[in-house]
Amino acid sequence: MRRVYNIQRRVVQFAEDISYPKTKKGRAMTWMQLLMNLIAIGSFIAHTNYKIERCVSITDPSVLIDLVCNVFFLWRFVVMYIVSKDKLCFWVELSSIIDFCTIPPAIVTAAIGKTWLGLRFVRALKLLSFGDDVAAVKLISSHKMLTLSRTLCQFVSFWLAAAGLYFLVARMSDTSNTIDFFDCLYFLIAVFASFG
Repeated sequence: MRRVYNIQRRVVQFAEDISYPKTKKGRAMTWMQLLMNLIAIGSFIAHTNYKIERCVSITDPSVLIDLVCNVFFLWRFVVMYIVSKDKLCFWVELSSIIDFCTIPPAIVTAAIGKTWLGLRFVRALKLLSFGDDVAAVKLISSHKMLTLSRTLCQFVSFWLAAAGLYFLVARMSDTSNTIDFFDCLYFLIAVFASFG
């Protein structure tokens, strides 16, 4: 019994070390999370050139990159769950909901060889915390730059997520698949600029 308790204590200590950016391991994990989020968003944008639902091979580099990113996100989810003080509230946090929408489709794609673009655009909402993460790894130190980066990240995050939603709805209703993701980005900027 004591041995199980010691293993559990070590796992929790390791999870705490890598989840807080005040330690070296935590800063490295934060950098990895920033990088993986950007890669996953780029992968989503790259996949918008194809049909919403299509058959893929597991050896396809874009599928492998997406799978690696989502395995990392799954591992990060488990670590954050271990560290979480309130386990029940953890399940309904925005970060957890984003993971619920993006991790299972990648694993299913690897398992059955068929992909659906679906709600993967929700990963763009992870950019909401991008400014705080950049500050946590001490890339930004001034309060003015931190405020500017938070505002910019919020704008880009909502812009990409809204464009992803618009793209999904437009592609599902239009069988000719003529709309492009960048058309959706442009359309949303035009709507924001004219209607505010």
